[in-house]
Amino acid sequence: MIKLKILLISVLSIVCTMAQAQVVGDIKIDGLQRLSQGGIYNALNFSKGDDVDSSMISQAIRRLYSTGNFEDIKIGWDNTNLIVKVIERPMIASITIDGNSLIPTEGLEQGMNGVGLREGEILKRSTVSEIEAELASQYALQGRYNAEVNVLIVPKPHNRIDLKIDIYEGPSVKIDHIEIVGNNKFHDDELLEVLTQRSVSDNPLVQMFNSKSKFNRQLFRADLEALRSFYLNNGYLNFDVESHQIMLSEDKNFVTLIVNIDEGEIFYLDEVTVAGDLQGLDDSINNLVTYTKGWSYSQRQIDLNIQRIQSLLDRYGYYYSSVRHNTIVDEVTKQVDVVLFVETGPKTYVRRIEVQGNTTTLDEVVRREFRQLEGTIATRASINRSQARIQALGFFKSAQIIPKPVPGRQDLIDIVIKVEEMFIGNIQAQLAWQPGGDVEFGFQFSKDNFLGTGKSLKTDLTWSEGASSTSISYSDPYFTKTGGSRSINFDLSKKDYSNISAGSYGFNSVDFGLGWGYPISEFERLNFNASITNTDLYTNLPAVEIRNFVDLYDDNIKTFNLRASYSYSSVNGALLADDGMSQSLSFYSTVPGSDIEYFSLSYNGQKYFKFNSKYSLRAHSRLAYGQTYKDEDLFPFYKTFKAGGMSTVRGYNQNSLGPKTSLSTVSVDGITSTVGGTPLGGNILVKAGLELLIPTPLIDESSTRTSLFIDFGNVFNQDCVDGNTTCMTKVNFEELRGSYGASLTWQLGPFPLAFVYAFPINKQDGDQFRNFVFGLGGAY
Repeated sequence: MIKLKILLISVLSIVCTMAQAQVVGDIKIDGLQRLSQGGIYNALNFSKGDDVDSSMISQAIRRLYSTGNFEDIKIGWDNTNLIVKVIERPMIASITIDGNSLIPTEGLEQGMNGVGLREGEILKRSTVSEIEAELASQYALQGRYNAEVNVLIVPKPHNRIDLKIDIYEGPSVKIDHIEIVGNNKFHDDELLEVLTQRSVSDNPLVQMFNSKSKFNRQLFRADLEALRSFYLNNGYLNFDVESHQIMLSEDKNFVTLIVNIDEGEIFYLDEVTVAGDLQGLDDSINNLVTYTKGWSYSQRQIDLNIQRIQSLLDRYGYYYSSVRHNTIVDEVTKQVDVVLFVETGPKTYVRRIEVQGNTTTLDEVVRREFRQLEGTIATRASINRSQARIQALGFFKSAQIIPKPVPGRQDLIDIVIKVEEMFIGNIQAQLAWQPGGDVEFGFQFSKDNFLGTGKSLKTDLTWSEGASSTSISYSDPYFTKTGGSRSINFDLSKKDYSNISAGSYGFNSVDFGLGWGYPISEFERLNFNASITNTDLYTNLPAVEIRNFVDLYDDNIKTFNLRASYSYSSVNGALLADDGMSQSLSFYSTVPGSDIEYFSLSYNGQKYFKFNSKYSLRAHSRLAYGQTYKDEDLFPFYKTFKAGGMSTVRGYNQNSLGPKTSLSTVSVDGITSTVGGTPLGGNILVKAGLELLIPTPLIDESSTRTSLFIDFGNVFNQDCVDGNTTCMTKVNFEELRGSYGASLTWQLGPFPLAFVYAFPINKQDGDQFRNFVFGLGGAY
């Protein structure tokens, strides 16, 4: 009986289905705007004259939906005609984003592309909601809980739309209070110092400049890890952050952070052993391991031991070596044994070095700075030093070295050096200006990387009130294959101060010289120069010091000169260096037979103390001394050292510091004039200073340097004329002039711009000081 019922039901179902099927007389499509009817017919999978039932219609609807082109689809019968009604989803014609500053537009567009929200694509309503939620979440991670994201859909003809995304980022949420619960071993203040973020200050001035009180969820996570590291470095191996809460205020302007911790017990170091494949370096590696039994366990000390071992293995060519540590913890005795496990792998050699990005610079110019050579063992020290030398050339905005494994070989790597060339020279204009002060103009044709060969060709023309100079120089830093250099220079200078009320003299000087240089180590170099100089003096009512000099030597002076210098440099760049040190010691002397026999000795030094990737401290100094070989001779007044200006003590007028010429009264043709009082310079120079390099706000930091500085310096003259109260025969530190302020150097294409705003220290009556100084074509 049951089998009979089942059979009956099956027969009836087949009959009903057959009854529903009917022949399609015609197919009519309604609602298309952008799409063609051909796409609809292909998705239907049946045509006019076919038998069609409800299941075939359901399948056709599913296929049409799967194309993603339709918002709504309905298929029904009108007598024998099949009617297909569709509502198309609109196509995105354009997307505009407004109001974003924290998240760059490029970053937002990448996120939208990932979910198919881009121009030319079909708009899905769900995608818009996802974008709104995702962007709001991104802003919440940065502590902006009041951020709002609104997507406005603007219809256009032919079922197209414009998407306008308006973003209100809102203010940053401030941290009202940070509370750490569960700490017994360390005071709250000690633990709060470990954290990057800080609670908001009651002091409005501090609050204005304290960005650390702005809540950021990612920084908060990093702070929790910093707290964990602090305890691990003090022996608390079982430390744990049990939970944390972020409590948002009702107005969404403040958060309270609560961190619940379990400090655990302190553990002590018992034994440190080294295991693994040591490649016969057992003694050397074990000598690097430093620990003291009974000290509290410190993860930092273990990491330092690992770094020492890896550095040693790197020097032997084990480029892919690794050192892992395992701890054996005795929970009863609270002691820890540490095993440092060494995996060296095979020695790694450099198969090939490839230079990329150098459109004008020859490969040879880059390759000759490499201290990592093809066919030799690969060491990180050599690779890093190569990168520093290439960056120090000053030809490239950036230089990045990328080691790449050779497929199928563990003992070979290729090295790719990617450089971004910087416009070096050609034609430059230079302008130094101080409000109310003199203007100095310079025009320069130069090519520090001449024809991409690394050689330097330079012509200089400078002009300021009463002075001009022209020079041509050529230098080949690799005249020999071992790094010996050769240079040729020709200089023509003319100074005429006769039209300046503060002085009345001038001179023309011609100098021709040849130079040679030799490297004596990776960082050190010796340089030598021989030159001949002819100087013609002309005077018009000169000051006493100048008259005395002309009376002694006449107005034409020829000297034969020798210069020897030693230099050391490990700085990591040219204009925008922030690490390393450099110093030079130079001795200059005329040779016997010259009209004047004198010498000068000068020292220049600078050292960077790099704190992290953003902050460095630069200490710099310059000392110089010049004197004649004979007591009765006078040091040339036109060769004295000068102080004041962008290159010495910023803020003070160029060359304005130090002794002045004596005031005297001169009568010519019944006309009485007072001459003197012009800067004389001196045979002793003292200069020093500090600069704190800080991040540059709102500008690309790869081409800028911002610093807070303090400068000190002055010049002194031992050849003083009786009665000249501005001249002192010895160094007097009370007479040092100083300045402090802020400086910005910006490498804008070929033009380095320098902006200085300074305040004086120990300024005296008669000193010429300008707070704002602007320089084009030079930097401090």
